[in-house]
Amino acid sequence: MYHYLLTPPEDLAAAAGLGLPIVHLAFSLGADGLLHHPALPEACRGGLMLLGTEDAPEAGRGSQAVRQVLSLCRDRRFRGVVLDAEGQPSPFLSDLIGELDRGLAQMERGFFLPEAYANFSRRAFLFLSSALSGGSLAARLAEAAEAYGAERLVLALEPVAEDFPLPAPEGNGRPLTPQELEELIGRLRPAVHFSPDLCAYYFTYLDGQRQPRLVLFDRADSLRRKMAEAEQAGIRRFFLLYPALAHLLPQLLTDRKPARA
Repeated sequence: MYHYLLTPPEDLAAAAGLGLPIVHLAFSLGADGLLHHPALPEACRGGLMLLGTEDAPEAGRGSQAVRQVLSLCRDRRFRGVVLDAEGQPSPFLSDLIGELDRGLAQMERGFFLPEAYANFSRRAFLFLSSALSGGSLAARLAEAAEAYGAERLVLALEPVAEDFPLPAPEGNGRPLTPQELEELIGRLRPAVHFSPDLCAYYFTYLDGQRQPRLVLFDRADSLRRKMAEAEQAGIRRFFLLYPALAHLLPQLLTDRKPARA
């Protein structure tokens, strides 16, 4: 298996000690269509750079940002770029993705896109989340592997901790912090169950208005189960968020290999 640690600059020193490639969480596209980042420590080199798109403009050309990204890849020896995006791409992002894909291919660098953007590149790796609130993770991964090829897929290991009303037709719950989750379990002392389909733990309870609710959450062994399901589907690459998973990494990173973009 190949693991990448998604790491902000302030945690580079701690994450580097694990000997895994870093995905640097320091870069974003601004409303001006240009690349923005804080002052970069010397340790911010090698691995991959993650490019945030939340503030990117709707319209315009992405050529200047592409030149900035490719220049940083050369200067910092990044082996590829991860595009962090949600929803349908704007005309600006569509233009940027096309140019960036061509530029990275010429430099023999990797490109990682959300699964929803699969039609924008035939060569890019595609990442999808391990977090589900319904259905079957094994079926989800098998379908993606059949559609795109397992060798192109990356599972983003995202520990879930959410509190849902029942019923929850939209599949959206209230995120819980680790402290909130532990406080809720300690106060309610519920019967905790494991869902083989979701590869996650859950329990139900009645809130103050006597309305039923469901809490879905991960532990180290459920995350390991999700990784095992990915392996079963032929998926060998994983994104791990540091420091959110830092305390669980010793239990998650077994039989690891150096990641390759």
